[in-house]
Amino acid sequence: MKLLHDLSGSVCLLLTMVIVQVICLWTFEIDKEIIEYILFMEISMLLCYIGIAWVKRRAEIKQLQECNHVSFLERKALTAKDKEIQRIIKELEEEYYSQKQSYQKEKKEREQYFQLWIHQIKTPIFAMHMLNEHMQDEKRKKQIRAELFKIERYTQMALSYQRIDDDYIMEKCCLHTIVQEALRTYSTLFIEKGLCLDFSYDEDDEIYTDRKWLCFVIEQLLDNAIKYTQHGTIHVRCSKDEVSIEDEGCGIASEDIVLIKQKGYTGKLGREKKQATGMGLYFVKEICERLHIKWQISSQWQHGTKVSLYPVKERLMDR
Repeated sequence: MKLLHDLSGSVCLLLTMVIVQVICLWTFEIDKEIIEYILFMEISMLLCYIGIAWVKRRAEIKQLQECNHVSFLERKALTAKDKEIQRIIKELEEEYYSQKQSYQKEKKEREQYFQLWIHQIKTPIFAMHMLNEHMQDEKRKKQIRAELFKIERYTQMALSYQRIDDDYIMEKCCLHTIVQEALRTYSTLFIEKGLCLDFSYDEDDEIYTDRKWLCFVIEQLLDNAIKYTQHGTIHVRCSKDEVSIEDEGCGIASEDIVLIKQKGYTGKLGREKKQATGMGLYFVKEICERLHIKWQISSQWQHGTKVSLYPVKERLMDR
């Protein structure tokens, strides 16, 4: 029925043409047998047209039915597959959140234990300072004071490592005042090792940074400069765009320059003296990345080392 409905327009047009032809032939008094023959041929052609259209239509319907059947099966299979994928994803999410909670719990417990340890270690350090003040041997007193200072700095380094991913307060600061604060912290070591300090700065050296963390970075660089300089002068320069710390120590081997920033890498000198931890410059690298500070090291073996920092001058939007 749908086929006849679709072909109704064409069939009506052909029937109309046949009727018009018959009327015309009848009007001109054409032989009846000729009219019947023409009418028979046209009706036959019409039936052939309808038959061909019907066969073609049936083939299209069959093809569509097959496609619909396949599509239905595919949709059914796809739905089942989606459900399986969703189940696996849900299991993975549950496992991920479970492991995340477990990790956060362990991290919190570790931080609490570490903070407790930091708090407890301060008591014997303070007691050793008090005992050291009552010693009569000035030379031994200086040696103990220097070692206690190292213990305090390493303790502070360990505490900073626990907080390296947070606790950043970005603000406008004067670069030279941060450097002066770090120099005051290490003034005792300068005096005890007999090292000279050459410090200069520009008045207009305002930067945008975290004061505490930048001070920590400069302290690490000063610590390295003092540690590897036996005699001579340490030069500290502050300008509008740069702070540099240059020593006259043993320098860094050329093969170590590229690797010296890696975690735990001690280099040629560290392996010889077995005193380096390989963490100082790693901390500097990590903190500088968080403060958006570019920095570089230039050194020559047995001819000193220079480290330059380039703090940002204004607030960055991605902070």
